[in-house]
Amino acid sequence: MNIERAKTIPLTEIMQRIGAVTVKEMSKDIWYKSPFREEKTASFHIKPKENLCWDFGEGKGGGPIEFAMIYLASKGEDSTVVDALRWLRNMTAIPFTFHIKPIARSKTKPWILLKSKPIEHLALIRYLEQKRGIPLKLAKQYLVEVHVRHPNSGR
Repeated sequence: MNIERAKTIPLTEIMQRIGAVTVKEMSKDIWYKSPFREEKTASFHIKPKENLCWDFGEGKGGGPIEFAMIYLASKGEDSTVVDALRWLRNMTAIPFTFHIKPIARSKTKPWILLKSKPIEHLALIRYLEQKRGIPLKLAKQYLVEVHVRHPNSGR
C-alpha cells in the first residue's frame, strides 16, 4: 500500500472494521468513543468530507495514516509509517475464499478435514491481531479455524 492510496481509505470504514460504534452523527461530524482508550463520553470525531479525525482526549488526529499510527501505538505495537501502511493494507484487503481440491490422478491422497469451527485457538488469535494487525472481530467475519490430518503421516 502506498501513501496516496492510504490517504483515500475512508476513516469511517476503518472505524467500522475495528468494531467502533457510532455514538452521534451531526451534519459534518461523526462521533465515536475513542478507539485509543476506554472512555464514557465520546471524544473522538471524524469529518467524512475531509477524511480527517481528531481525538480531543488525546489531542491527536489526522488522516488514515496518522490514525493507524496512533491506533497501533495505543495497542503497544510498532507504529511507524511503514507499520501503519501495512496495517491499513491488511484492514482493507478484499476477502477471498480458499478452496482445497484434490489433484486428479495423483497417488497423493487429499488432506482429511477433521473439523471447522470459529477461531478460538489462542496462538492463531495472537498471530492475527499482533503480527497481521487484524482485529479478532473482523477475522471472525471472514475466517474459520480448520483442523486437518495428512492421510499418509496421520499428523
